[in-house]
Amino acid sequence: MKASDPKEYKRYLVVFNLFKHDCIRLVFWGGAKVKDTSGFLEGDYADGRRLALFASMKEIKAKKKKLQQVIKQQLTLLDK
Repeated sequence: MKASDPKEYKRYLVVFNLFKHDCIRLVFWGGAKVKDTSGFLEGDYADGRRLALFASMKEIKAKKKKLQQVIKQQLTLLDK
């Protein structure tokens, strides 16, 4: 992995959005670059964000493989 300017935040993959209490929202900053045909990532934001929503621990466990796939894809796309 190449060195990067810490002021550019290019390596931030995902942040938590805990504002609403109905579920946990993971916000993937580069989610639009990820090839996800399953519908796991939601939203169509102009800046490239995509969301993954989890309402329960059971749902997190059920979506574990898809979450891992998205993160792996994002890691390969970091410097591209």
